Amino acid sequence: MDVAQPGQRSSVQITEPHLRRLVNEKSIDKVREQQIMDSILNSLIQSGATPRRARVRGIGVFGALCNRRLGRRKVGKLDPEIRDLIESGSDERPWFTWWVTVVQVVVCLVSILSYGIGPVGWDRVERKDEVMDVSLTLRQVSYYEPANLWIGPKFKDLIRLGAKYSPCMRRERGLWREIQEDRSRENHTGCCVFNDRTGCYQTGQSSCPRSLATWHKWSKPLIRQQSKFDPFIQENKTERYCANPPSVDPYHWPDDLTRWPVIFCSYFLNWEKYLFHTTFQICLETRTGAFLPAHMSCQITGRPCCIQLQGQCRIATKEYCSFVQGYWHENATLCSQVNCFSDVCGMLPFLGRDRPDQFYRLFIALFLHAGIIHCAITVFIQLWLMRDLEKLIGWLRMAILYIGSGIGGNLASAIFVPYNPEVGPSGCQLGILAALLVDVFHHRRIIDNPSTAYRDHALVILGLFASGILPWIDNWAHLFGFIFGLLLTIITFPYLDFAPKEVNRGWLWTSITRRHVSIVVGILVVAFNF
Repeated sequence: MDVAQPGQRSSVQITEPHLRRLVNEKSIDKVREQQIMDSILNSLIQSGATPRRARVRGIGVFGALCNRRLGRRKVGKLDPEIRDLIESGSDERPWFTWWVTVVQVVVCLVSILSYGIGPVGWDRVERKDEVMDVSLTLRQVSYYEPANLWIGPKFKDLIRLGAKYSPCMRRERGLWREIQEDRSRENHTGCCVFNDRTGCYQTGQSSCPRSLATWHKWSKPLIRQQSKFDPFIQENKTERYCANPPSVDPYHWPDDLTRWPVIFCSYFLNWEKYLFHTTFQICLETRTGAFLPAHMSCQITGRPCCIQLQGQCRIATKEYCSFVQGYWHENATLCSQVNCFSDVCGMLPFLGRDRPDQFYRLFIALFLHAGIIHCAITVFIQLWLMRDLEKLIGWLRMAILYIGSGIGGNLASAIFVPYNPEVGPSGCQLGILAALLVDVFHHRRIIDNPSTAYRDHALVILGLFASGILPWIDNWAHLFGFIFGLLLTIITFPYLDFAPKEVNRGWLWTSITRRHVSIVVGILVVAFNF
């Protein structure tokens, strides 16, 4: 490059066209980068990450589908400030809708991947096979398994995942009455030992084959003749042989067989005194000890097996229990030693052994679905109606409405249909429809033909009630979900005061509705506990 001398013009002027070209190229690159960023933001907006359109009060996506319109003359007569709010609409971000929908989809996929898909269909599926019985003979066994219309896990798996199921949440009197009767009958059972010592199992005397086996039981007439604390009687009962757990004060094994603990006879006490008495109660399988009684040295062929969903238990082989998809207890001997509801319900253990207390199922069931079809319907309703409503009321009000109406519907369902498992946010969806109805009612004075809008909402609500005939869908949850949704929306809805007198009227309605919510919740809680 030439160096300019004093009084001469610099040769930099020669390079100015080159500099202009470089500057233009840099500007073009910046413009292109800005265009790329704008296209990314536009794609995000179009995909729904950010609301594109404001939500019009009293209309929404459902109203637009039904060709509902605002009355321009009616809106024009309003106060300018109120008119501006209506015309600008609401544009809250639907964070809660996206969050709850994503969680529900993930839970549905994980449940299917973990438990698989059960029989698909409308009716029950019968399964037959020959399995080994406790008598060591083959037996023809059949059982019916409910089919899942929604293409998802089996009923029992959904209960273990957290479905609303009242026997897991409280003591159902009818079921526990039957369980107590079964335990009372079990108290009169004994050990049926095959004469060739090939096996033994716990059963009643009438069920033990006399020609092939011998029924062993502690002789109760001896108690009438001698005190039950007589050393002769005490040292010849099973409890005097087993030291794990020991029968010592203050934990003596009672005479009631159903209150005995699970016994592991790895070593014995005073076993030589067995020669004085030969009648005992319970089958035990031991590995050590000589001259042991027959009921303590046999191979047990039947142990407690929990079957079905109502806490039923029977003494069965492991092969039978696996075939009927039950829960086999390899360490227990009596059905009274196990709690079948713990197996059926799963999740967190009960605080009390015979006190189901999984009340949190009222909330967890809202995130579960019976299958792929059920989940797809939920996603459609929530991304269509719920997301649109949340733009109007905001995420906090939507969370209160959704969870409150869902739990209220499940609580009522647990009271009125306690033995029917239920999953899904059906009560929440009716609560959303109730909120949309309140939206129409509050803005009725600015909507053209509000009676037509009421009719449209009524038809949709009736359609959802009609879906209650399908499996896993409960109309009690629908009804009380709608009631709770209606009450909660009246309390939390973002009202507009179209006239000065409506300020006091809205406050009065909210106050009365709060009392109604408290009364309804109190009645349901009392009915559920008693």
